[in-house]
Amino acid sequence: MKNAIALIIISFIVTGCATLDGNKDKKESIYTKYINDKNLEPQKKITSFHFSGWRSLDNEHLILSTSFNKPYLIDLAGYCNDLRFTQSIVVHNSGSTLHAKFDSISVLGGHMNAGHSIRCRIDSIYRITKKQANELSGLKSKKKTEES
Repeated sequence: MKNAIALIIISFIVTGCATLDGNKDKKESIYTKYINDKNLEPQKKITSFHFSGWRSLDNEHLILSTSFNKPYLIDLAGYCNDLRFTQSIVVHNSGSTLHAKFDSISVLGGHMNAGHSIRCRIDSIYRITKKQANELSGLKSKKKTEES
């Protein structure tokens, strides 16, 4: 009897995890499709990086701007809680270089963080134009309209 209950619980957990992965793919698809359609090439790093500003796209993508007003599309390694809603982020980088797969961002003041700063690792960095940054922000607006 105990084995049957344990098996049922494990099957619920596995099913729940599979469902979460499916939702993640749907959320990423609009930005992943954009990256593929525009043939954006990932960069390993941004040299002479001086953080100037940012725009959230969703909880896994954002646009960072440098002091030279150059935008970069950032793809995070996973879900970054409250990124869509926060007013502030911190960029954790190595000196004046921002590295994909190594550096991270933290969301400040998120309701789920309870005063803790959770680091969200940067998976990919894409150099984009100002026009592309505006197009990506437009996709965010279009996505919100479709969800309504």
